Amino acid sequence: MTNLFTIFNFSAAASAVVMGIVCLSFSLTIFRDSEHYKKFFIGFFSVFIIYGVFYLLSQVSLLYQGSNIRILSMIALFCQYFFSSLLSLLFSAFLVRYLESRDRSDLYFQIVFGLWCAFVLILAFAQFTTLFYYVNSANEYITGPLYPVLLAPILLMLITNLFAIIGKRKRLAKKEFTAFLGGIVIPLVFTLIQMFFGKGPAMIIGRTICCFILFMYVALDQSERFIKETELTAKQQVSIMTLQMRPHFIFNTLTSIYYLCASDPAKAQSTIENFTTYLRKNFTSVAVEGVVEFDEELSHTKAYLEVEKVRYEKLLFVDYDITVHGFSLPPLTLQPIVENAVKHGVDPELSPMHLQIRTFKNPRGYYVVVEDNGPGYDESATIGDQRSHIGIENVKNRLRTICNGTLTIAAGEAGGTKATIFIPANIEKNANN
Repeated sequence: MTNLFTIFNFSAAASAVVMGIVCLSFSLTIFRDSEHYKKFFIGFFSVFIIYGVFYLLSQVSLLYQGSNIRILSMIALFCQYFFSSLLSLLFSAFLVRYLESRDRSDLYFQIVFGLWCAFVLILAFAQFTTLFYYVNSANEYITGPLYPVLLAPILLMLITNLFAIIGKRKRLAKKEFTAFLGGIVIPLVFTLIQMFFGKGPAMIIGRTICCFILFMYVALDQSERFIKETELTAKQQVSIMTLQMRPHFIFNTLTSIYYLCASDPAKAQSTIENFTTYLRKNFTSVAVEGVVEFDEELSHTKAYLEVEKVRYEKLLFVDYDITVHGFSLPPLTLQPIVENAVKHGVDPELSPMHLQIRTFKNPRGYYVVVEDNGPGYDESATIGDQRSHIGIENVKNRLRTICNGTLTIAAGEAGGTKATIFIPANIEKNANN
């Protein structure tokens, strides 16, 4: 029985040390935006490791006999209890900073600090009496009749933390409240067990579980922050690509309108309308999250093509074969592909460019195909053009992340370039997830 109990104690101590090292290592690599929280968790997990090491040391020293070993056991036990209480004090300090309620938090921390000082005094006094705990001449750890009194201040510290969390539960997110509540209630329960059973690893088990809960909270919190930052970066890239319209395109369009005002006022008016539609849809697409109707994206694309056809009157011809409507896709998906095709395919020295936009559907989902008879698809040239490359990659990324769609670009069967957008049939479900 003793051997099993000893093995259990060693296992609890070793688990605590390993858990502390893992948590500390993780804390050293996170909190890029919060130096204060990083310092707290580094300090908390460092103290936890020290606590686990002294607990392990006390279990090792209690296996042997001798006066020198007895002194080592007493020192190890003292440090074990001291650093255990220090964890509760650090946790309380973190709550004060996290709750950010100065008046009550100051009073609350004063109460906790007073309880911690009382515990340290009792612990120091316990070294000179057998009332709380002691190590006899045979190097055996024995608890005294007032052992529960020694742990009472720690218990009251945990209860004070519990009331502070419950009192501020409306200011905390559900995830935060659950993590903090678990980090208090579990050590509280195991401290009660330790008070009435004396020997055993109840307290270190409770502290280890608390450490694990805090670790999971930190890991999940930082994971969510990383995901939000990634999404924000993606949205900013969309905004930049939207706002960075080609200056020469705007300049040439305005120049064309200027000359049309004298030669063909009606056409100038129509071009201004299409150009205005293009600009409006380009800017409003930035604020759209999720997906838009295909017809909305098609309208944006048509407005762009009508403006380009004014400039390339005899060089650009567009054919629409839209047999499928009623599906959604990310904004700024079709228009950038068409713009890329016009940019690389229209050349006064080449034959007129014929561009076809068509849609179809099969059981897997929806397809939008943009095909031209231009000079052909050259992947190396696309990569060499940084803006085109970023624009196409941006479309691919948004299709993948927003609706699990794909974009493939390849050489057409009869020459030219063929770009195919695929939207899964369960687009609405994917877009909402």
